[in-house]
Amino acid sequence: MKEIDPDAFTAPLYGRMDKPWEFAASIGAGAIHPEKADVLTHGDYIENAHALGIRVHPWTVDDDYEIRELRDLGVDAVITNRPDAARDIILE
Repeated sequence: MKEIDPDAFTAPLYGRMDKPWEFAASIGAGAIHPEKADVLTHGDYIENAHALGIRVHPWTVDDDYEIRELRDLGVDAVITNRPDAARDIILE
């Protein structure tokens, strides 16, 4: 994609990966799409990504409590099956 449009916003979706923020930065991605559990269990996940200018969009976050928790941790977006509910929670 970056070869076609160097300005395209890209973000890898992955399962398990060590330091995905470094991989994302190395390929010019603007964000990472981690499993929500990785973000919730690794306290420095968001800080490490943000330090490299990488946004964090965990998946699949459908539980109200988890949406709030991730919002409070500083994620930039959530991937969800409940976008209306997530929007309302994010804007609380």
